[in-house]
Amino acid sequence: MRTRSIRVSILALIVACFLCPPSIAESKINDKQNVIAKIFYVTSRKWNGKSFTSDRGDATKHSFGSCKVHFPTNDTRWDMRNYLESLEAIGWEVGQGSKSWETTDVWRNENFEKFLEGLRPAVNQTGELIIYVHGYHNAFEDSTKDAAILSSYLKMPVIAYSWPTPKTLSPTPRNYNIAQNDVTWSQQPFTDFVGRIIKEFPQKTISIVCHSMGSRLVIGTLHDLFPSGGNVVLKEIAFASADYDSATFVNRVGPALGAAERTRLYISPKDKAIAFSQWLVGNQTRMGSPGDSINMITSLPNTEVVDFTTYGGGITGHSIAHWLVANMHKYGKPGGEWALQRQALRLVKTTK
Repeated sequence: MRTRSIRVSILALIVACFLCPPSIAESKINDKQNVIAKIFYVTSRKWNGKSFTSDRGDATKHSFGSCKVHFPTNDTRWDMRNYLESLEAIGWEVGQGSKSWETTDVWRNENFEKFLEGLRPAVNQTGELIIYVHGYHNAFEDSTKDAAILSSYLKMPVIAYSWPTPKTLSPTPRNYNIAQNDVTWSQQPFTDFVGRIIKEFPQKTISIVCHSMGSRLVIGTLHDLFPSGGNVVLKEIAFASADYDSATFVNRVGPALGAAERTRLYISPKDKAIAFSQWLVGNQTRMGSPGDSINMITSLPNTEVVDFTTYGGGITGHSIAHWLVANMHKYGKPGGEWALQRQALRLVKTTK
């Protein structure tokens, strides 16, 4: 009788597995599987019928949607198995491996309300939402990859806002100037989108993370929507290696920062891309390497400056430190083997 009972239990378990596949929190990830991020996106890029290009689309309307980004199977930045349950809550999954960092299953429409239907459940799970704005020399797939990495550290939904900018083998002064025009062209669509999304969610639910030239869109929007600050609406604004004039930032946007609970600038005096940008614009200091302007910036309301030079930031010193931005947002400190040395905040290795 006992043997029969055991057989019935095993049979029931097998049937249950077929009827109710294990969640990613219960799955054991093997070498042929990827962790797949669900990323929401908004873009003003041109759709060619298969993908989003670097050309301008229609300035009067966006494409909204979601896509999947496949993490490398050998990704070792953190043990994803420890966090899969929380990531599953925002639409992540485990699946058979595509190419590492490949963006697939791009669902596209031009209906904002339909987009919100997919976004709301993820935001309700975490109570927060991040808008990520990329910089110059990024393809659509670059923006979704960065958004996926941010989402992996933050464990919350991220919208990749992708504006048209040239992407070639290497940056050039000509393409940099094209991008400056493209970011100006993108300003009103981005401002309209931020204004609409703020109305849809409670105050201090939304944070904005921007990198390099993407900071120009964020700064323009702050100036347009919150010229005198007003009530605190945003949770945080993070400027990573921002390519924007330091003095103009203080003069034009200072009061608008009052609309955010916290503003953080991530800088590096050894950032080669920012140095190149500074040379192109007549040697005026940029926010990503503000020089003496740092004193004016740190005097702005609720603003911190984090010098991440020690971390490196890749070959050019310009790569966004996703983990640092995420940890500062969630905990107010870098974590791991890093600490912050005060005035101004400088990332340093600890002796732990």
